[in-house]
Amino acid sequence: MGKVLKTTLQGALVDIGSEKPAFIHISQAVKADDPQKQINSIEEVLKKGDALDFWVKRIRKDRIELTMKEPLALEWREIKPGMTVKGNVIRLETF
Repeated sequence: MGKVLKTTLQGALVDIGSEKPAFIHISQAVKADDPQKQINSIEEVLKKGDALDFWVKRIRKDRIELTMKEPLALEWREIKPGMTVKGNVIRLETF
């Protein structure tokens, strides 16, 4: 749970109760009603004073990076040959 302290063109500064500042980049923000919709301004999703749930994406030396995109239910190392998993295809690549 975090509280939005300030919004910028790049994202928002969020208080999560840590000593390091927490930041969510605009690319990691999603609309609750339409997670696939592109966001043009962070203020379409977050406003100063909003209290929302976030996930920690990465911890850096100088800051904590947050995301609103729900992480995968499984870690890559937990996926084994022969397992059946449910998901959505978002892109096809040629390798």
